[in-house]
Amino acid sequence: EEAPETPSSASPPAPSVPVAAAASVTVVSDAGALPAIVARLRAAPLVALDTETTSLQPRDAELLGLGLAASPTEAWYLSFGHRPPDGDLAAPAPVPNLPPLGDPACAALVALLTDPAVKKAGHHIKYDWQVLRRAGVELQGVAFDSMLAAFVLQSGRRSFALDTLSLDELGRGMRAYTDLVKRGRSSIPFAEVPVPEAAAYCGADCTTVLELHEVYAPQLVATPSIATLLREVELPLTPVLVDLEWTGIRVD
Repeated sequence: EEAPETPSSASPPAPSVPVAAAASVTVVSDAGALPAIVARLRAAPLVALDTETTSLQPRDAELLGLGLAASPTEAWYLSFGHRPPDGDLAAPAPVPNLPPLGDPACAALVALLTDPAVKKAGHHIKYDWQVLRRAGVELQGVAFDSMLAAFVLQSGRRSFALDTLSLDELGRGMRAYTDLVKRGRSSIPFAEVPVPEAAAYCGADCTTVLELHEVYAPQLVATPSIATLLREVELPLTPVLVDLEWTGIRVD
């Protein structure tokens, strides 16, 4: 996902700024591995997630990949819709992908995503919520959103984009979306990004959310009124906004 709906777009970090990378991102394309991964995630105090899709408009977005992190150093990338480069005359072998979320082979994963007892986190998770809904899964258990936490703690910030928060709070930048898909005539759809690169990019998003949680959680504890605002207003409002956006409006 390319940082949708942030108050302002962050510029790519200067070359001298270290770029974040998840310490360990495991690519998953075999449904047989899902039960063990889900068991590990269920044992985590907070699970971060991020979706990679075909569009920034969630009602139009096909799920290409799902990132999940159990800790700042442990993440998985679940490949659902990657494909070889279009027009490759060498006719490369198909990219291995998991079956759709509605397939029985993904039952353990769906149970995790829909379990309200499993605490989940994301950045602008409203988008991911709608993407998963479109894929047939109703996300439950959202307990933290790093964009909302930054907003209630630092409402005067110039940007709430994940890469900006990483730079400001963690002292490092993040790889830009356009680094993967390029620009202009050489641009490619995210579905054609090599899976290892997509995994590193998405995994870094997930692990950064958990690192930001470690930064913001003590600040929220130190300011109970702000913590209450996040817990009782902003986060409960998220599913309301999801439903409003999902339903949409009609203008006469």
